[in-house]
Amino acid sequence: MVMPDLKPMPYKEAVDFFKKRIVMSPSAFEKMAEGANNAAKARAFTVAGVARMDVLSDIHGAMEKAIADGETFGDFRNRIDEIMENRGWKGLAPHRLENIFRTNIQTSYMAGRHAQMKQVAKRRLYWQYNAVNDGRTRPTHAAMNGKVYPHDHPFWNTWYPPNGYRCRCSVTSISKAELEEEGLTVEKEIPKDPVTGEAYRPDKGWNFNPAEDVWKGMAEQVAKDIPKAATPLIPFSGERLKKYGLQSIKEMDASRFPKAKELPGYEDLLRQKIDPIPFYKKELKKSLGMEGESAVLPAADGSYSVFNGLLFGHLDWKNRGRYVPMIRETYETPDEIWLNVMKVEGKSNLRKNHIKFYRSDENPFGMVVILDFEKGIWRTLTVIPRERIKRIDSIRAGECIYSKNK
Repeated sequence: MVMPDLKPMPYKEAVDFFKKRIVMSPSAFEKMAEGANNAAKARAFTVAGVARMDVLSDIHGAMEKAIADGETFGDFRNRIDEIMENRGWKGLAPHRLENIFRTNIQTSYMAGRHAQMKQVAKRRLYWQYNAVNDGRTRPTHAAMNGKVYPHDHPFWNTWYPPNGYRCRCSVTSISKAELEEEGLTVEKEIPKDPVTGEAYRPDKGWNFNPAEDVWKGMAEQVAKDIPKAATPLIPFSGERLKKYGLQSIKEMDASRFPKAKELPGYEDLLRQKIDPIPFYKKELKKSLGMEGESAVLPAADGSYSVFNGLLFGHLDWKNRGRYVPMIRETYETPDEIWLNVMKVEGKSNLRKNHIKFYRSDENPFGMVVILDFEKGIWRTLTVIPRERIKRIDSIRAGECIYSKNK
């Protein structure tokens, strides 16, 4: 009798989630994009005390293999010990290593379950919280055991597992027929602590759903202010340029600017019977390495920022779509980065501009590509011919926090 080969099947959704986690150093993690919340940081992968990116990348790779191959903690630990030895490190304490393993396995597994349950949510409308309910179950987690909520209830924005380090809670999807057959009650409110009278909360720092597109809400907030007029609180001044050792735009030698990299223009694409906007969006996603709706990329000043597809709708594709190839280059290797406070309808927002100078056949005397960021989210693309000196100067205002020539 031929015995079946019972190798574990890769959990695709869990692997896909983990692959999208961005490797960054602990210091970069702490300085992550202004306004980033716990959910945003959940999309980063870092290990406290490990500053070397090569070691972090190795640990991330080992973790990805463990998730894909269904490995045990022992398998993972042996590989990490080998990596550390090859890198000349003493290694990580066993309890820390196990914490890394358990947390990433459970987070990826539950993110994978979330993706699966969302796919069948029309047929299985309800989700039930399951705590293990043994001697290690935390009281707050035990209080959620058996609770049933609609799959789109706000409860899951806060209480979708894991809800703490080494949390073993899970979620099961339920159909309406199963709900009625088992006599389950659909909850409306989050249970309250009988002592304090306040709603139960997950462990500190875990009050989010890591499976959701964490950048979407941030991008929506930023998008609201795009049409509104903004006034810089720190205006441009020639003295400020001198302070940073920078030339005015009219003093620069355009022959030293790199040649602009452009795609076919809007009208050219129409003549080729190509729909321009989907074409430009596809090229932009490819350039940014976007697998889903968001990409998180490192910048020249050591920060990280988010490029979210929600903001694509605010781009002037007809006039600026051809400049897509210069977006990532302007972000990662700008000539200057300026930070300023912008006043928008009485509110003050910190805004950052990445600037890069180019020349093109259409603009032989130079042009400026500007990327505008707010709360670490990319907002807009602006391209200005060099002749519009005052407009360019208005962008080079505030504090210059990075200059290529420094």
